[in-house]
Amino acid sequence: MDIRGAVDAAVPTNIIAAKAAEVRANKVNWQSYLQGQMISAEDCEFIKKFEVAHSEEKQTILTNEGHQCARTFLNLMAHISKEQTVQYILTLIDDTLQVTPAYRHTYTAVGTKNLKFGLVRPRDRFPPL
Repeated sequence: MDIRGAVDAAVPTNIIAAKAAEVRANKVNWQSYLQGQMISAEDCEFIKKFEVAHSEEKQTILTNEGHQCARTFLNLMAHISKEQTVQYILTLIDDTLQVTPAYRHTYTAVGTKNLKFGLVRPRDRFPPL
């Protein structure tokens, strides 16, 4: 591959990284979602704690409260439809998977245990007509 091919291959990653940084910069007002009863107090407290944690603290949170983290993120995804907030949650999920790729099993376990999460639900045997 010549140098041009290497540069072209790197551009999408930079665009994606730039978009993720833009999404991360737009903080969500979780208190308004709590007041509107769109999220639980438990999820609100957890996401606020997770947001302010530094990378080492986030790793500790994932180690000690991994199921709660997955449950909170999936609850938020199930109850919030605002595009900017959904992008923010997906970016946080991606961040957790970048730090610990094996953490995807936690999301799957939590999601399949609570089948209300259509994002991780196994396909239905009989699709809708």
